[in-house]
Amino acid sequence: MVTVVPKTLAQDRYWDPKRLLLPLKRWLLLTFYLDTNSFRDLPDRRWLEQQLRPELEKLRGCSVLFVGCAYYTWEYLRAFHKSVDLKSADIDPVNKLWGSQKHLIADVLEIDNVLEPKSIDLVLLNGVFGHGVDSVEAQEKALRSLHRVLKPGGYLLVGWNCDRTSDPLALAACQNLFSKSGYKGLPSRNSFKESTHVIDFLKAK
Repeated sequence: MVTVVPKTLAQDRYWDPKRLLLPLKRWLLLTFYLDTNSFRDLPDRRWLEQQLRPELEKLRGCSVLFVGCAYYTWEYLRAFHKSVDLKSADIDPVNKLWGSQKHLIADVLEIDNVLEPKSIDLVLLNGVFGHGVDSVEAQEKALRSLHRVLKPGGYLLVGWNCDRTSDPLALAACQNLFSKSGYKGLPSRNSFKESTHVIDFLKAK
């Protein structure tokens, strides 16, 4: 007979006693200092709210990695059902405030060093390319790293701005490791009038 010893809080890699204060800090900032309403009027943000978010809310029992956290992404993390194994990652420790309960302070270029291979069903990578991960070399490395943690047939959402970076679908890593694919009835590529934002869905080979 095998006895399973439950983890103590000190042994939990995601546990941080300061996390108890995070909900209060988030509430104060969002209520009195930060305005997220202006984003909701943008055509790309309306698509995220009206088209993508309902599909994310339907997910059950899968694993999701949300890369890049800020005060205006917090609402999207709240969309997921409690049965979803939701992890977030950001290289800036300050943004832990806007991450999930299982938040990782990590570089997306090396995310395969902190997550198990073939363990993630869906990666959301929106507003990272062209906003910190800028060079072709860095983007190639990020795609290879994400491919290692995605399950075969897992999905990668890449959101990028055509005035800030070249089309990531032209990258060798993208062409070799992924195929273009729609997601939950949404097209493989989504672009918006009066916006440079483009959102692509890719499927891991």
